[in-house]
Amino acid sequence: MKQAKLLTEPEFRRLTAIVNSLRYQTRNHTIIALSFYAGLRACEIAALCVGDVFDEAGGVKDTIYLSADQTKGSDSGSVLVNTKLKRQLLKFTKQYPIHTSNRSAPLLFSAKGGGFTAQTIVNLFKRLYKMAGVDEDSQA
Repeated sequence: MKQAKLLTEPEFRRLTAIVNSLRYQTRNHTIIALSFYAGLRACEIAALCVGDVFDEAGGVKDTIYLSADQTKGSDSGSVLVNTKLKRQLLKFTKQYPIHTSNRSAPLLFSAKGGGFTAQTIVNLFKRLYKMAGVDEDSQA
């Protein structure tokens, strides 16, 4: 099984600069934060719903619980939300107000109005990594 290589600090800075230069900065930084700070795979990021991340009052949960159908190995799991991820999720909800009444709505959205699929998350990372000059072997 192929192991994902961690980005070096210069690679991560270049990736951040690229995201800052494009549309949907906050959304894309949130996707990156879910991958880097929570260790979520593309399929897990795409499967997240509002209720998985935000409580009924709109606050960020301390733990994200993933059901078996949201994970790659069909095992449920939990992810602790660290300070950096929480900060990014708060930026996300400030820019894109979360409607906590629809807790089953997809957390992330595409420019075409729907949610993301695992493949669109993978394609986004490939595009951003290429633009940032990150070696293909570094991709998650």
